[in-house]
Amino acid sequence: AGLFLCCFSRASASTDSAVVVNPADWSYDGYTGPEYWAGINPLYAKCDSGKAQSPINIPIKGPFIAGAPTIKLLTSKLNFQAGQNSFGFVCDTKKASCGSIQYRGTKFSFKSVHGHAPSEHWINGVQYPLEMHFVHNSSDGRLAVLGVLFDHGGNSREAKRNNPDLDMFLNSSAARKNTTLRLKNFFNPKARLCTVAGSLTSPPCLEPVT
Repeated sequence: AGLFLCCFSRASASTDSAVVVNPADWSYDGYTGPEYWAGINPLYAKCDSGKAQSPINIPIKGPFIAGAPTIKLLTSKLNFQAGQNSFGFVCDTKKASCGSIQYRGTKFSFKSVHGHAPSEHWINGVQYPLEMHFVHNSSDGRLAVLGVLFDHGGNSREAKRNNPDLDMFLNSSAARKNTTLRLKNFFNPKARLCTVAGSLTSPPCLEPVT
């Protein structure tokens, strides 16, 4: 089940570098891992010199302010996309729309979704099994990324309900085209909203990201 909903947005660039299309020169371990990112390419300097780098531990304290963006994500045909450091699905370019969100007065159209296991962000010192990033952009090139954390199911009736869309996403071991996913099924309509000031979580680690 989704524990919370985080909205990350930034004012520049039109693609999410976490979605890798071509083989990358960085990785998550060894001599191309996070502690070496800044020295791999001058464009990655922010990975070391940045003042608000993500991911982070997010301390959640009450009272919690209610509120969420307007989410209108469709049952959409998506194309599998794999890279050296990530995999995910992108909106079928032949489709007029795969859905959108409305956030702070701006409409952002859904472009792609990818996952991180375990989660990149922590909540109150706890890391979760999965974090999914739903990448959107606006007509003027700004990005909005919805981050959703997932935990293992418990014994509740809700936790025991099967989510075939999540199963399909997690079992994407082979490249597939025109995979139909009900994007709204990845969101808990009662999710709580938090905002985080930070950066892209992978090179070039650009700031700012809200």
